[in-house]
Amino acid sequence: MFLREAQVQEDHDRTKADEQGKNYEDSTQADASMWRHTQRENLKDNRYRARLFFVGVVLVIFGFLGQTLGVLPYGIPFFGFGNCSAVAG
Repeated sequence: MFLREAQVQEDHDRTKADEQGKNYEDSTQADASMWRHTQRENLKDNRYRARLFFVGVVLVIFGFLGQTLGVLPYGIPFFGFGNCSAVAG
């Protein structure tokens, strides 16, 4: 509701300035460039966070696979995976 009221007020001020022959200064003009800058920074931050997230996902998957292979009774000797009784025996 507030945004619509602000748009109506902005249109009213622009129309009033045009009727009086004055030069209207748009107060929202700087917001557009600030928005682009903010979007650029958000995209860089999102890429960084996505990279960290996917690295974390890969590490969790490898950890899960290591735990699963390590719990097998005789493990996988080729890779050196196995539980304590298989390694000690």
